[in-house]
Amino acid sequence: MTIFERAIDSLLGAPAGTITASVGAGYGWAVHRHRHAPAVPGAGAVALHAGRLEIFLPDGQCWAPGELCDVLGRPVGNGRRFAGTAVLDGQPRCWIADVPTRRVQLLDIPAVLTSGNGAPVAWSGNSLVLPTPALAPFRNCPYVFEAEPGQRVRMSLSEATGEHLPLRYVYFDPASGSTHSAGVVPRGYRDVRATATGAIAAHAPGLVAVSRPGSGTERVIELGDAPLLDFQWMPELVWLQARADGFDIITQADGAPRLLHRHRGAFLHSHHEAVLNILARTEHAGYAVVTLEGDTVGVIELADEGAAPSRIVAARPSTDGGRRLAVVNARGDVDVWSTAPGASTAQRLSRHRPPADRQPVTVRGWDEGICLTTTSVRRPVTRAAAVTRELPTGRPDAQAVLHLPQGPARGTLIWLSQADPRAALAPDCAWLTLDGHAVLDLRLDLGWWPHTPPEQVRSRLVGQIRDTVLACDLKRHTGASFLAVGGTSFGATLALIALTDCELFSTGIAQSGAYSRQFTALGFQNETRTLWEIPALYRDFDAITRAADIRRPVLVIHGEADHNPATPLTQALLLFQALTANGTRTRLVVLPGEGHTVRSRQGLAAALAAKTNWLTEGQKGGSQAE
Repeated sequence: MTIFERAIDSLLGAPAGTITASVGAGYGWAVHRHRHAPAVPGAGAVALHAGRLEIFLPDGQCWAPGELCDVLGRPVGNGRRFAGTAVLDGQPRCWIADVPTRRVQLLDIPAVLTSGNGAPVAWSGNSLVLPTPALAPFRNCPYVFEAEPGQRVRMSLSEATGEHLPLRYVYFDPASGSTHSAGVVPRGYRDVRATATGAIAAHAPGLVAVSRPGSGTERVIELGDAPLLDFQWMPELVWLQARADGFDIITQADGAPRLLHRHRGAFLHSHHEAVLNILARTEHAGYAVVTLEGDTVGVIELADEGAAPSRIVAARPSTDGGRRLAVVNARGDVDVWSTAPGASTAQRLSRHRPPADRQPVTVRGWDEGICLTTTSVRRPVTRAAAVTRELPTGRPDAQAVLHLPQGPARGTLIWLSQADPRAALAPDCAWLTLDGHAVLDLRLDLGWWPHTPPEQVRSRLVGQIRDTVLACDLKRHTGASFLAVGGTSFGATLALIALTDCELFSTGIAQSGAYSRQFTALGFQNETRTLWEIPALYRDFDAITRAADIRRPVLVIHGEADHNPATPLTQALLLFQALTANGTRTRLVVLPGEGHTVRSRQGLAAALAAKTNWLTEGQKGGSQAE
């Protein structure tokens, strides 16, 4: 592995953050989330937060199973066993980790991918409850679209398929390896959540269906527009429902829902062992812990100690009949709070500050004045080493930032995009500096309508790009004469226009672009006029019909699962075919499982390798021509 490959491997594998949780009795876990999740076929637009799992034991030991380096979401604990989903061999799989034997069991049951960090598995006694895709009759749903005549409609199959995910629940017994269905009738649900108590909630618009542990019956919660914050079985169903000024604690046995408590203040975190403890803000901007034991609700205010509490990691009754709470504050310290029986205010007994390079996960033991905490190592985020300079462009409609390698630049890639202060440079473009390439992040204000006549729009953009690049005087900063141009989405369209009409560039890179304007006949970017109103302008932006004019080499990169209505994979196939047919050297790289934006480690590594190889080949060809 070269130095460049090791640097990229370090960047792609570096954590973007860590989430931790305590599951009680001194057990806890930490997931060091990767900045870029693994590629999962069929994941679509699901937001997956994958990371390496560490399990912490009451004696302070840590176990990091080697198989579970891409855990999806939060695991759930059941005594000395943990379970969840992970990406294994490129596929989502359910797993069970047995702590005493240090053994990981992989299940052949299909895993359900959900958005966010909720684990789609839960424990019910000794059995693991899993939602699995329903049988074929529930999956064969047609895509139906309808609109009033005269409307401009943009359609995306990803939106249609995301409406409902028919599921059924199954129970898996790790001891016998047997599986049986929970008896719940499959129905369409939008998302799935789980809690450590063995309940599963399946979301649909406005309601949540909850399966009771150990049974196949459901309890349906009607939410309306109010978000569900959390739910527990204690043993009856209790859930927290958000309001504009706080949240409600509601229970439901066999009858109608019953309000137990209405709290004014924001919900922050909940922790359940024998008692449900809810950390919340108060209406007076303070902090409190709302406790629920049976039907008895108590509110314990925390004295203002200058460090805002963020989550509860442990709770236990004290010897005098009061309560002890271990709470992590915003600084990462563990505060131990104590309250006397019947008191409404807690006092801080002690504060335990972990080393600067560690963060608290759980409490494995405490006594009077002593608190033994388990901590996880804080893993620093690795960043690309590059020198960044903002360059003057001499134009109010262009901004330019140059990313330079540590040593001499082998060449410069001009990366074009529409001006947007919220957008970040594609990470793999910035990482090209590690391989010796300079990258100019050039953002343009493309407002041509209604001030510019249609026949002048293309020439205006070309002049805007040429003048800005010349004003940056790149050779003075990089010392390299080789210039390439590229872009993503509409930036790919701009790159092809610049490559065709501007003499500055030797080669181009087009990624996730729209090349046939018949796919965007109702408008694109800031252009609101249709193809039939100004056909000449659409032809100027159509790389397929003007493929014969593109004479310099082009690298085309596209995601296989691009569900953007304007940029399906067909766009890249058409461009590759058109350029090849007209004698232009072209290379097409299709990234499996990637959408309009490349997000996974495998996809980013493949795109980066394709770009570096293409630029290196172009530089060699340019030097030979000279």
